[in-house]
Amino acid sequence: MPDVTPRLRKRIVDALVQCGMTKKDATICEKSIYANFPSDYCIVAYEKIGQLKSGTPSQHVLQDIKKKIKGWGSHVYNPIKNTYENRIFQDNTKIKPVKGMYKCKNKECGSDEFYIWNETRRSGDEGQATIRQCSKCGKRGREN
Repeated sequence: MPDVTPRLRKRIVDALVQCGMTKKDATICEKSIYANFPSDYCIVAYEKIGQLKSGTPSQHVLQDIKKKIKGWGSHVYNPIKNTYENRIFQDNTKIKPVKGMYKCKNKECGSDEFYIWNETRRSGDEGQATIRQCSKCGKRGREN
């Protein structure tokens, strides 16, 4: 467990109070973070402070801590997750196979129907790769 000083723990409580928690709730919250996330104490504490500053109700933050939930599983990310998952579902239902552009390199398949899409695989300032996947056997290929 990393060395966490009493001074740092007090500063975390003060920050939680500044975010709108009562002193009692802030103390309970800090002790729960310390008990449930000993190796990630600072990361989780600042994450929860950020959640409170973004408007997440304190009872949601306390529930997450009691259930040992951090990061992407937290309440604050639910709207983002739902939007992201809906977008992925909608995008996947729109993809239709294209016929005749490529021939599958799998000798047993030989199909000419492919799903085609673009991906950014490295950094944002580089070009996209065009990915193709055979609709019959699933073999993939790419062009840069």
